[in-house]
Amino acid sequence: MLLWVFIFAGATAFCAAAFMAVAVMWLRKLRVTVSTAMHDSADRQVLSAQKLGDAIVQLQKQQRAYEQQLHSLAQASLKLRQELTSVAHRLEQGEPDSRDRTVH
Repeated sequence: MLLWVFIFAGATAFCAAAFMAVAVMWLRKLRVTVSTAMHDSADRQVLSAQKLGDAIVQLQKQQRAYEQQLHSLAQASLKLRQELTSVAHRLEQGEPDSRDRTVH
């Protein structure tokens, strides 16, 4: 009877050791898998951040171009307004426009 107890205890100890060995191997593989997944995710996030940075730079360039165009349009509008005021003033005074720009 004592022999069966030793056999049972030995078999239980062997099964427990085998279970622990398999669990350790599984945990190591899981660690590698998680590490790889996190590395890939970090790489994708860095790539997304770089693309976002490039897009922001492009938008800033477009914004500067639009600001320059708006400034040019504002200056042209001011010049046209001044010319219209000058022409209106001359017409009120009855003077002919000395800068006749009619194309024949």
